[in-house]
Amino acid sequence: MTKQTLSPRTILKWICFLLAIGPFTGSIVPTASAQEKVLRIGMIGLDTSHAPAFAKLWNNPEAKGLLAKQQVVVAFPGGSPDIESSYTRVPKYTQELEALGVKMVDSIDELISQVDAVIITSLDGRRHLEQAIPAFRAGKPLYIDKPLAGSLVDAIAIQKFATKYNGKWFSSSSLRFSPAIWKYRIDPKLKAQVRGAIAWSPCSLEATHPDLYWYGVHGCESLYTVMGQGCTQVTRISTAGTDSAVGVWDSGRIGEFRGLRDGKTDYGLVVFGESTIEVGGKYEGYAPLVDQIAKSFAGDDVPIASDETIEMFAFMEAADESKRQGGSPVKIADVMAKATASAEKLVAAELEARSTAKKIVLVAGKPSHPARMHEFNAGVQLLAKCLKDVPGVKAEFVLNGWPKEERVFEDADAVVFYMDGGKGHEAVQEDGLRLKKIDQWVKNGVGIGCMHYGVEIVPDQAGAEFKRWIGGHYENMFSCNPIWEPQFSQFPDHPITRGVKPFQAKDEWYFNMRFVANSPGNVPADFEGSKFVPILVASPSDDVRDGPYVYPKGPYEHIQSQKGRAEAMMWSVERPDGGRGFGFTGGHFHDNWGNDNYRKVVLNALLWISHAEVPENGVESKVSAEELESNLDPKKK
Repeated sequence: MTKQTLSPRTILKWICFLLAIGPFTGSIVPTASAQEKVLRIGMIGLDTSHAPAFAKLWNNPEAKGLLAKQQVVVAFPGGSPDIESSYTRVPKYTQELEALGVKMVDSIDELISQVDAVIITSLDGRRHLEQAIPAFRAGKPLYIDKPLAGSLVDAIAIQKFATKYNGKWFSSSSLRFSPAIWKYRIDPKLKAQVRGAIAWSPCSLEATHPDLYWYGVHGCESLYTVMGQGCTQVTRISTAGTDSAVGVWDSGRIGEFRGLRDGKTDYGLVVFGESTIEVGGKYEGYAPLVDQIAKSFAGDDVPIASDETIEMFAFMEAADESKRQGGSPVKIADVMAKATASAEKLVAAELEARSTAKKIVLVAGKPSHPARMHEFNAGVQLLAKCLKDVPGVKAEFVLNGWPKEERVFEDADAVVFYMDGGKGHEAVQEDGLRLKKIDQWVKNGVGIGCMHYGVEIVPDQAGAEFKRWIGGHYENMFSCNPIWEPQFSQFPDHPITRGVKPFQAKDEWYFNMRFVANSPGNVPADFEGSKFVPILVASPSDDVRDGPYVYPKGPYEHIQSQKGRAEAMMWSVERPDGGRGFGFTGGHFHDNWGNDNYRKVVLNALLWISHAEVPENGVESKVSAEELESNLDPKKK
């Protein structure tokens, strides 16, 4: 008898799958080493049964072929408050995906940063445009569930944004890929013989969407799969229980969609051919669609051209317009021209807003230190959340170190490093290549910020650069790193201090930085055209100077000899070319982000170095206890 073994991935998938389908007892906890490298999929919108259905196919421990090499790993629940069938389903489907081992996140940006490909399963087509743009901008392949959009304008805008960012995407329901329907697309002989078709499907209505978009889209996809592109006009007859939309194709062929609301409702298709008339169109489940998505994510061409998808939505829009006109024929070209003009304005306005908004990129380092310390990943996500509604600002973040895809830095107005430093600092890796890249950003006017351990580098590696970029840096055995609780009671007149009230916080506040021109850094100064301003200044007690420090323990004689001297724990610099930088030595303890003034002074600094206008009262934000618990790295306590 041959002994068979299960791969670590199969074992992991079995555990998640069993948790999803029924009670599971035991204490098996898979380790990170048990997971093989897979294509990571993120799912946006858990308000439809499609979400758990798709995830169970990908995350099934017995998945074969491409599905065995891909996995849904993270999801953003979403939901629409004005659609009952959306918001009431989110809790149930969220639980089902969590049972499959899928991690929930609080934002689409967070999801995008953790995956290789994206699926939008949001029930509400009106949400799809805003949900698709971040995926296009990040260069992630994308599948959008039906309906593509909540209007023809939005559908065309999605296509235009994809073109702008060279995005790979397609949209379809699962019905189209049922073998009995899809054969008319992939078999050249069958395709050539088609003379016309009638497709039908359920056609329930939803007040927030055009009539056929919500559910009639299924039958329209069957019709277009058989007929292809080329419809020129549509005429619609509509009653309470039935819709009939008849299209004339440029070849003289006629195709009809029949939407059913009264009596028996089902999916079906009649194809009028050269020598036969076939009846079929049976729905055959989600698997054929998921296979097509997996192929697209793996590198195959998308199965449906976007032009065909857009024409199909124009067909449905023309049907609506025909209904409004009492059943008159409506030309596809007319509705396309009107919608395209509106879509172009929408896209232009969005791109203009993005071009004028200041882009801040927050780069988090890899996990280190015990729980609730050096929570870089959670910290940048919290700061980005606080900036989400600030006008004229767009914050993006990178998790776990330098990004594999450096396009996130394109068009950045400011880049902030919150990470471990020293010889392992992310900025000094690749034999100085990254230093050269950052230096070029600085020459182009990009603001640079460094927080906590991120202010420390080895002087011979990057000392000159850090002094130029942010005005100074931590130097081992020269600077020190005690844990203490300074009282910040006086602030300079500077945009970074707007709205900041006196506060104190226990933290690993570094001091005695190696500032430019060997300045003590505790008073404003001009150095070779750079304007240096200390932001957070306090005087360490004698006990603090006498140590111990965190590492090395100290004490250092040169630190003790300066008893009574004020020290800067945060500072800013404005370079001769107008570029800006700041250093912030706090950020060791994650819970300090719950301190409103501690958080505000950093948020203000993020805006200032990006050249965004800091509000008169500073950046107002609220952070709940629950939000402080979000996105913490798994660490030993």
